[in-house]
Amino acid sequence: FAMPCRTRRGGLDVEGLGIVYLEASATGLPVVAGDSGGAPDAVLDGETGWVVRGNAPEETADRVVTLLGDPELRRRMGE
Repeated sequence: FAMPCRTRRGGLDVEGLGIVYLEASATGLPVVAGDSGGAPDAVLDGETGWVVRGNAPEETADRVVTLLGDPELRRRMGE
């Protein structure tokens, strides 16, 4: 599951809690989350997924491609 949220409007518009990341993890999906708001608190970086810079699409793409190419990593991060 990938949703690279980012802070907008000078910090006034952020993902508050990151419930969708917790829901994705609960279903066994590894998560790629943006570094804004509550998202980093919902993902154990390197364990249940990765936290990326929300304004860096190349970073998000790199993590998604890595997950797509490594079924064992997907399985481990989704446990």
